[in-house]
Amino acid sequence: MRSKRSKKIGKRKTPQTRLKKPLGISVEQFLKSPNKRRKFLLAVLLSLIVLTFWRYLSFEYLYLFRDIGTDSVTIFYPNFLFSSYHLRTEGIPLWSFCKGLGQGVYSSEIFVNPFKWILYALGNDKLAYGIAYVEALKILVIGVLYFVYARIVGFTRFTCLIGCLFMAFSGYAILGSAWYGHSKFVLDGLVVLLAFELLFKKNKWWLFPLSILLLIGTRLYFVSVFLLIYSLFRFIDSKGWRPKALVEFYLKMGILGFIGIVLTAPFLGSTIYKFLYSPRVAGDVSYVDKLSNRSIFSLEAPLHYVTVVMRFFSNNLLGGGSDYHGWKNYLEAPEFYCGLLTLLLIPQLFTLLNQRRKIVYACFLAFWAWIILFPYFRYAFYLFVGDYYKNALSLFIPFSLLFVGMMGLNLIHRGGKVHVKVLFATLAILLLLLHFPYDVAKGIINTKLQLVITLLLITHTAILYLWQSRKSYRYRLQWILLLTVCFEVVYLSSVTMNDRIAFSVKEFNKRTLYNDYTKDAIDYIKSIDDGFYRIDKTYSCFTKNEASANNIVIGSPNDSKALNYYGTSSYDSHNHRYYVRFLQESELIEKGDEIASRWIVGLVAHPLLESLVGVKYLLTKPESDDFVDRFVFEEIHEIEGIKIYQNKYSLPMGVAYDRFVPFSEFQKLENKTQKELTFLQAVVLEDEDIAKFSALKQKSLEDINQAYEVNLLIDELRSSSLQMSYHNNNRIEGAVNLLQPKMMFFSIPYDIGWSAKVNGQTANLELVNTGFMGLMLPSGNHTIELSYIPPYFYEGWIVFFFGVILYLYLVWRTYGRKIKHHFNGIN
Repeated sequence: MRSKRSKKIGKRKTPQTRLKKPLGISVEQFLKSPNKRRKFLLAVLLSLIVLTFWRYLSFEYLYLFRDIGTDSVTIFYPNFLFSSYHLRTEGIPLWSFCKGLGQGVYSSEIFVNPFKWILYALGNDKLAYGIAYVEALKILVIGVLYFVYARIVGFTRFTCLIGCLFMAFSGYAILGSAWYGHSKFVLDGLVVLLAFELLFKKNKWWLFPLSILLLIGTRLYFVSVFLLIYSLFRFIDSKGWRPKALVEFYLKMGILGFIGIVLTAPFLGSTIYKFLYSPRVAGDVSYVDKLSNRSIFSLEAPLHYVTVVMRFFSNNLLGGGSDYHGWKNYLEAPEFYCGLLTLLLIPQLFTLLNQRRKIVYACFLAFWAWIILFPYFRYAFYLFVGDYYKNALSLFIPFSLLFVGMMGLNLIHRGGKVHVKVLFATLAILLLLLHFPYDVAKGIINTKLQLVITLLLITHTAILYLWQSRKSYRYRLQWILLLTVCFEVVYLSSVTMNDRIAFSVKEFNKRTLYNDYTKDAIDYIKSIDDGFYRIDKTYSCFTKNEASANNIVIGSPNDSKALNYYGTSSYDSHNHRYYVRFLQESELIEKGDEIASRWIVGLVAHPLLESLVGVKYLLTKPESDDFVDRFVFEEIHEIEGIKIYQNKYSLPMGVAYDRFVPFSEFQKLENKTQKELTFLQAVVLEDEDIAKFSALKQKSLEDINQAYEVNLLIDELRSSSLQMSYHNNNRIEGAVNLLQPKMMFFSIPYDIGWSAKVNGQTANLELVNTGFMGLMLPSGNHTIELSYIPPYFYEGWIVFFFGVILYLYLVWRTYGRKIKHHFNGIN
């Protein structure tokens, strides 16, 4: 007994031993309690977000930009207003005449993007004030998701906290938040990676199919490619080269991914149709031929590589907003910042790994370096449709760097040594890259920001050095490092957020932007005319700040979506292919002009074409009133300086022709005016379709070139026009009486989603007038019904129904017992 007692006493720590134990608690220990961890994580993230977003959250400014970020005003905000209004009036948007001359707008975003639900719930009047809060919420969720993801990977809590701050305030997440959709892509990508890690590490598969729902469209392709690369890296790193097990795992992942794709079926058909028939993908403005024909091992311009280097340190070393002077533009350039500490930690990881893992990590990083070095492989990654880094590589490359860097921090935090010589060598190389006098960057580098980044790199290096040399102070160094990282992400993100030209709340509350007197003019027109017509404007409700972008004043082509009227202009990444074709063949935009295919100013200043497509009203302001053709338009009203003109020659939405011109003959016409007059005299038919319409007579080019009175041509078309009885965005009904067989032309871009019934019988819609729908009709009285359903809509919902059944069946088979046990416990 005595010996045991003395043995126990001998194990007790002497007073001297206790004094050597560090006093205090480390970040890791503090985060050990789940309750404390949740509260502390949210408190840190919220505090940093408020500091970063403060001028927007305080309602001093709106999260709407007049500089390089005008997409927020010219495309995203009008889309929000349109969807919010449409959901309240007509339900889920399928087709909209507010976009160009009409285009399908059915999207999964309305169903699977809860952040938009918040904005729609605010209503059109308050929606602009909620955008900053929604974007701040996305940054918060990104941080939380990365923390959870990193814990599943196996990182320490301290490493997870540092990693989640770098991910939430990464260059792409912060800068992308000003373009709204890019911050959502970061979030969605993290959900997929979290689902992958649950499957890989814990064999929990339930989230993987659901995560695919968030990625309908091109981003599903990008994430799938990245997941293929990332999963291969993770598998070999964790389990070594085991081909059979790898194939089995890929098979499991493929089956779950297929179930996820089945769940996207209601939106997949229309999405595929949108991209495959986009001018930027399948049209003549595509970059595919140009980019794919470049030499495989050709290099980019020197400014590209300097931009890559600078943007590892910050988004703004080469300028911010419209003052950015690097390669491409502020958004499309690489956004690789994911923490300065990350850059210091990556080499440290290679001092802590065994030889096999060094090779695995080196190959992983080399893959991305290869893509950056040789642009051909970057083009291939984007399927040769774009020359930029957004939408994919600006997320995947920094995420990969952050993973490697945090793996290094994780091993150091678990007891690995900081290699001091490598640390100082890394610092020296980074400072050399940061301060090197690049010829192409002379005079454009932000020297103040350069100095701050230098001090931060030195501070991080000092902390890592002390970590190794002063082990008893590591608990303090954790807190110091956390504070330094917090300062870094807030400072660098604030530069991105605040050095911008944004709308002030005071300015917005005045009669500006989409709240000017145009709204009153539109309301007046709707009060006197409830028919189907289009409205054009000789001005824009928004023009880009004249102090930015080389003093070029740019207006918004999406006024019609913001103010809910049918127009002719549209700004969208993928405008309707056949509307673009019509504009090209009418010589309003040049063939091959990719920018013009996105930024469509419409038919204003082309009164004959405006008459053809039913532009009945024209709005002007004093500075643009001289552009009005008084022969066609007559003034009918004025509201606060906005004049309202009515088109004397406006045609109904459907008119009938008894003569045609072959498309090949139409192309021979020498000028725009001849082509515009042709549309008023005969329908233009595709050469391969002519044989189907023998009842129509061909009109010769000699006849077309003769002098005609426009009013007589208009009266003839009006005499056999559609008498509309009902219309909304998705359905049109009317009647027509024809004395002879004619081709009924509808001023709706040709789209396979539209279907027609004549006298209750299904009829075929044809491609006419280079880009519109036509319907061949015999003589007599006819009732006509046109209706729009997105391509493969019903088939998609049927597939979705079976997909849900399959998913629920697999969930029950896998988790049924646990679910039963859980509910039995509750009862």
